[in-house]
Amino acid sequence: MKRRIKQLLAGLLALALVLSVVPLAVMAGAEEPDTVIASYEDLMAFADAVRDGDTFEGRTVTLTVNVYLGGESNPWTAIGTSATPFRGIFDGGYHVVSGLYIPSGSSVGFFGNVNGGTVKNLVVRGEVKGSSNVAGVVGKLTAGTVRNCGNEADVSGGANVGGVVGSVNGNCTVSGCYNKGAVTGTTGYIGGVTGQHWRAGVVENCYNAGTVTGPATVGGVTGGHKAASPVLNNCYNAGKMVDSAGSGNNIGAVLGASRGSNTNCYYIRGTGTDSKSGVTEAETLTAAMLGDAFTDGESLPVLAWEASVCTDSPVRPAFAEGSERSAQLAAYIRAAVKSAKTKGGIGGSLLGNETYLSGASSTATDWMALAMGRFGYSDDAYVYMIDDGTGYTDYLAAMRTYIEQTYAANNGVLHSVKATEWHRAVVAIAALGGDPTDFGTYNGQPINLIADGSYNCALREGPGTQGLNGWIWGLIAMDTVRAEVPENAKYPRARFITEILRMQLTDGVNGNVFGGWVLGGYGTQSDVDMTAMAIQALAPYYNDDTVYTYTNGNSETEVSATVRECVDAALDVLGKKQNENGGYTSWGTDNAESVAQVIVALCSLGIDPVKDERFVTAEGKTLLDGLLAFRLPEGGFCHTAGGGWNSMANDQSTYALVSYWRFENRLRALYDMRGEMTGTDSEAVAAAETAIAAAKDPMAAGYKAGLKVALAACRAVPEAERRYIRGYAALAAAIATVGGEAELDTDKPFAVSVSVTKAPDRIRYTEGDGFDPTGLVITATYSDGRTEPVTDYRLSAPEKLTVADTTVTVFYGALRTSFAIEVTERTPWGGSGTAEDPYRIGTAEELAALGEKVAKGNPYTGVTFVLTANIDLSDYPDWKPIGKDSAQFDGIFDGRGYAIDNLYSKNGGLFGTVCTNAVIRNVGVASGQIGSENLSFMGAIAKWSNGADFINCWNGADILCSGWSGGIVGTVRDGGESVIKGCYNIGSVTARDGAVGGIVGHLAAGNNGTAVAVTVSDCYNAGTVMAGDNAGGIVGRVQDGNVIRNCYNIGAVTVNGENILDGAGGIVSLLTSGSTVENCYYDSALTAHGVSNGIDAAGDRTAEELKSAAFLARLGEGFKQDRYALENGGYPLLAWQATDAADEADAVTAQIAALGEVTLESETAIRAAREAYEALNGEQKVCVSGFDLLTAAEARLNELKDEGKPEPEKPEPEKPEPEKPEPEKPDDGESKASDKTVSTMLLAILVGETVILILLAAGVVMLLGSVRKHKDNFWN
Repeated sequence: MKRRIKQLLAGLLALALVLSVVPLAVMAGAEEPDTVIASYEDLMAFADAVRDGDTFEGRTVTLTVNVYLGGESNPWTAIGTSATPFRGIFDGGYHVVSGLYIPSGSSVGFFGNVNGGTVKNLVVRGEVKGSSNVAGVVGKLTAGTVRNCGNEADVSGGANVGGVVGSVNGNCTVSGCYNKGAVTGTTGYIGGVTGQHWRAGVVENCYNAGTVTGPATVGGVTGGHKAASPVLNNCYNAGKMVDSAGSGNNIGAVLGASRGSNTNCYYIRGTGTDSKSGVTEAETLTAAMLGDAFTDGESLPVLAWEASVCTDSPVRPAFAEGSERSAQLAAYIRAAVKSAKTKGGIGGSLLGNETYLSGASSTATDWMALAMGRFGYSDDAYVYMIDDGTGYTDYLAAMRTYIEQTYAANNGVLHSVKATEWHRAVVAIAALGGDPTDFGTYNGQPINLIADGSYNCALREGPGTQGLNGWIWGLIAMDTVRAEVPENAKYPRARFITEILRMQLTDGVNGNVFGGWVLGGYGTQSDVDMTAMAIQALAPYYNDDTVYTYTNGNSETEVSATVRECVDAALDVLGKKQNENGGYTSWGTDNAESVAQVIVALCSLGIDPVKDERFVTAEGKTLLDGLLAFRLPEGGFCHTAGGGWNSMANDQSTYALVSYWRFENRLRALYDMRGEMTGTDSEAVAAAETAIAAAKDPMAAGYKAGLKVALAACRAVPEAERRYIRGYAALAAAIATVGGEAELDTDKPFAVSVSVTKAPDRIRYTEGDGFDPTGLVITATYSDGRTEPVTDYRLSAPEKLTVADTTVTVFYGALRTSFAIEVTERTPWGGSGTAEDPYRIGTAEELAALGEKVAKGNPYTGVTFVLTANIDLSDYPDWKPIGKDSAQFDGIFDGRGYAIDNLYSKNGGLFGTVCTNAVIRNVGVASGQIGSENLSFMGAIAKWSNGADFINCWNGADILCSGWSGGIVGTVRDGGESVIKGCYNIGSVTARDGAVGGIVGHLAAGNNGTAVAVTVSDCYNAGTVMAGDNAGGIVGRVQDGNVIRNCYNIGAVTVNGENILDGAGGIVSLLTSGSTVENCYYDSALTAHGVSNGIDAAGDRTAEELKSAAFLARLGEGFKQDRYALENGGYPLLAWQATDAADEADAVTAQIAALGEVTLESETAIRAAREAYEALNGEQKVCVSGFDLLTAAEARLNELKDEGKPEPEKPEPEKPEPEKPEPEKPDDGESKASDKTVSTMLLAILVGETVILILLAAGVVMLLGSVRKHKDNFWN
């Protein structure tokens, strides 16, 4: 026996030794799962596999991450059905599945049916609803095991409802599980952990802490049994029991119905009662009372494994884009954000970058924070679509620091005059998940930015300190969180609404009296951006039928209207202003920001910006097309087409795209930052839209009843959510068409449409004419099918027609139709404005008329104007420049070589602000004085250019300014690429401060980030340039991206300030990196440097060198010689410049040379040559060649005249003697020589001078050849 025992021990020892050397990896390999779930997609693949029939029997599936399922937006389908149950082992690895949402069904839970399988080590959170066999973890468990699982989802159903398992069938074990969710049933068998047990089953080491509600067979841990009772060991209930029927039908604090044996089970006093065996009421509980599976928690025992639950952030389903368009919009948004990082040289977080953090709570960065913050969606938490690391929270923290510090420094005020500082902060904070009503502290109290900036505005003049802008953004700020406004607030919400409405302009179109809005609040012409922003603020009230009564500040009339009526009129204006590219021109410039604002406005109203016919051009272009026209290849946006990346354009375009993306995905509007709508509210909105869609055909039976149903469905939507009912405006219009809400219960026929049966006799008009409706016939069609002419309609035609009046709208009740008319401009000029037949300007009055018409808003894009004469502006002592910031000239102005005399203006030159498409050419300002020493931005041709071209222009007037001015153009700030070519200045430019130049004062790098690329070429300056600092012969201040080429300066450039930073440059004063000076020269005797601050590539030359033929050749074909130095002192002239004085001198020379042999018949030519010569001035006479020929010709002519005179008559002798022949004498030729002396002399002189000219020409050719051959040595 002992021997056998020893053998047995020896064998066991040998086995132990063998096992000790088996590699751990081999042993561990036996525990490796067959399937690993490491992502949401993995989980979906597993679930689909089970649903498709793979039971996973004999295999293990392990979850290695926390998973968020998506909540209401992504309802879950339970894993396993009765036909295809799960039979394997699912090991949750103590991970959490959250966002579980099941709206209905039988045998539902995270798992539906588990048969013979095991689910363990899992926690579930969310909401589950069903009919029977309903639970958080397993709906129906058959012959299986659920171990170490927790349910924290709310569970509700009819029968067999449990927190962890709904129905337990047969030999099952539920151990180490808990429930903390509310469990509710309407029929019976409802339990905190398990619902119904069929044929017993074991429940051990479990507890419930959730409320359990039901009418019958309700237990804190287990509901009850059929056929056999469950066995409960070491369980307790701490959740409240609710008997919903009040009948006491099997309601137990631990078990509802059971005849089985239970061991060591408890319920906490006050949760209910239970007298079943093994169940004890307890005041308190400890883990020791329940066994090793428990450990003591804060107040009650918890399961030991709960400490192992993973707390990592969950993986999520990829956002399901609502449409192909939303997916494309998302791509655009990501690219735009990436471009901001690229431009800023930022590799990590954008919002968390120091540049952005230092700009927190400023216009420089807050708008990108808005865009990125709103590019996301709400589930159990808000999910950002762009991973920016800790940037979102870092930026929010930086804003808090800035606001607290600013409040502390300014006695509780964020800005002394700008309420919008509060408003923008509110928008950015709310977008990033902060609470603007409790953001930081001041004097120990929370800072409420909405109160301080809006309804209790801290500024003395309130939000209106900034006029319309303050009211707009104050309302937007309040509605970001739909703030409750106290009854005693200084500025109630209705005040904000009416302040905006009363500033609506009277520039309505399509028959509307009112139109859009403008920055100052009062004016005559709507601005696109301000109109769009006003609509954004009013959008939450668009579907509200409240009528507001107020006095309109522009018409000074009392108005009663809904927000919708006012907004619809403004939308008509925006539709009319849209250009052929789908975008807008605002402040004279086609730009991205204006389109962006309109897109945000439409999306805020629930209007699709690519489908609404008011915003689709005749060419089929939409607002999205208009915005994308400014998109750059790298994904960012420029301010104007053809320009460079622009921070403001990129920010606004990005949040406009985000606004449209949210629209496409049925998310809240850009500025509505409440949590997403509840499922109930979403269903109500959907029901209202369905009802509206069903009531479309006014000719259908029951149409009025359908409208009534739709109206009731809309009113069933909570007031705060009605703005999201798409199509409500159409419903309101339809109800108005039938005669109002009161008519919905009647059978009275109504007009369903009106049409133009016959157009009026006259449809062509000239601006200023009145409309004549003679011949117009309007026909109405009624709901009962009849048609008849009507006369009680209203027409939209104004008293005096304008060129903007292209249609006349016919109003008949709520119905409208229209017909086209043609109105041509009544102009004071001849011509039609085309290139072939341009408008012709020949007087000062006609030139002034151009300025007046541009000031009224006609930019004349693509229209051509020409001068037909020199114009004297003596009758205009303070000329108003053509074009201004808000109404820019954008046409083509060709002076055709004529000039403007006596131009005197304190506010600018011939033109004020000119736009991107403008071309000014072939015109000069001959005399005058422009500007004032305390005003900036002066130029004889234009004071401010947004990308216009200036070609062959000149100036002789004096410029006086404080700075930022030039002889030709003051400053170029916008518009991408442009040219200033073939221009010269001979007037003086004098500045108190600086940034002045002989040709142009300032070439910007861009306006708000827009790239500007100007090429100044073939120009010269001969005028004096003087400033306190920063003065250049050609340009004063040149920033990145510009080129100065083939220019020279011979004017004195000086600076006289005390603190000189940039100094005086013969060509440029300040030249920043990225700009170049090429082939430019200056007189070194007048200026010490070509470029005084920057890379000096300009060449210094003496005056004689500048006048040389070699220098002329170096400048290129843009220049020509100043013959005889009569025009420019011998310095090169521009190729287009007239050389009248030299030409006149040469003409006289030619006249003299053409005299040839003098005869009596030459008298007229000789006299003409003499007269031409005498008409010349002294300088010209010196330049005439062959003057001695003229004098000789005159002398010969006199001789010929003398020779031709007859001899005096002699009296005949009384007795004549017979004639005697003279003796012949030899002919010595003397008489012939004397006759030919003058002719021979003239011929010799002419031949001699010709030979000399030929020799001189040959010498010049040889010299030029030598120069070309040795040009490098020649110039060095």
